Amino acid sequence: MKRIIALGPFVWLIIHYAVPWGYVKFCTPPGFIGFLESILLINAPHCEALRYTLSLSSYNIKCMWIVWGATILGYLTNNLSVKIPDNKT
Repeated sequence: MKRIIALGPFVWLIIHYAVPWGYVKFCTPPGFIGFLESILLINAPHCEALRYTLSLSSYNIKCMWIVWGATILGYLTNNLSVKIPDNKT
C-alpha cells in the first residue's frame, strides 16, 4: 500500500505532462486547415476526454501538495517537537 501512495503522485505528474502533447497532436492540427479542423474537433469524445484528464490531473496534483504539506507538518510536530503556536490572546 505504501508503494501505491508513493508512486501515485508521480503517475499523475506524468499524465499531466503527457496529456497536452496528445491534445496538440490529436485535437489541434497545424496550419490553417488544422485551425478549421479544430473547430470540429472541439466536441470530439477523445478531445473532451483529454481536457477532462488534464483538469483531473491538475486537481489531484493540488491535493497531493496539500497531503504532502500536512504530512510534513505532522511529522515535524510529532517527531521533532516543533510546537504549533497557540493563538489564545
